[in-house]
Amino acid sequence: MTRRKTAATPTRPSSKPYEDARAMPSAGWSAPSLMTSLANSGWGELHGRSMQGVRTTLQALVNVLPFGSAKGRATVYDVAERAGLSPKWVARCLRVLEELGVIEWTRGGITVESASKRYGTPGWIKVVKRRLVDLIIAARPLNDERYAEHRAATLARIAEIKTKYTRTKIKNQRSRRSDHVELSAHPTPLRGGTGGQGPRPVGPLASTDSSEPAPRADLVAAQAPRADGLSVDLMLATSDVAPPAEARAMRELLRRKSGR
Repeated sequence: MTRRKTAATPTRPSSKPYEDARAMPSAGWSAPSLMTSLANSGWGELHGRSMQGVRTTLQALVNVLPFGSAKGRATVYDVAERAGLSPKWVARCLRVLEELGVIEWTRGGITVESASKRYGTPGWIKVVKRRLVDLIIAARPLNDERYAEHRAATLARIAEIKTKYTRTKIKNQRSRRSDHVELSAHPTPLRGGTGGQGPRPVGPLASTDSSEPAPRADLVAAQAPRADGLSVDLMLATSDVAPPAEARAMRELLRRKSGR
């Protein structure tokens, strides 16, 4: 049994990776779907800080009206509550949407049936889906241009950061001396210089200065006064190291003073 080889479906070359994923909108879509597509396209004529209240009002109006028909009765107060704005500001934004052709608005009023029977009538508002489709189609090229400018500015900023990093790295490579501190080094130089590990002091009588050698214990014992009555020979005998010439000279001097 032989298997048939299916030919690969040819794909249309595209300059943008997301171009094929964007479907062409139509008036048959629901109002929330058209609003989502308009937001993803950059809002078109409704883009910018000055149109922020208009965008919020339009989104709230879509939430108030039925999703399928996008038309029905609604008051300015209902839209303002869902938009989180004041009724006066929402009324202005509704007039802007009406001038742009996005909505058709029939104002409500007060119905008077008799002297004792009066009640308010809400307005009738319709979102023109065809106008939303036109806004989406016109907004996509503008949105692509803004994205291209933003991408170019971002790449230029990244390239500048990379250039500065490369220069700093090359400068550090030229220096033979490392910027890292040696873990076993002395924190500050004792006698000038660049610091480093100095000689360790030996014994409790060792000098704190690393440049001076510690005195020998047998010399200290020879020069100490005989307060306990011990002789110099006994003190020198306690040392395991042979007395040097200075110690022998000091011993002879002490013997002469003692009258030996």
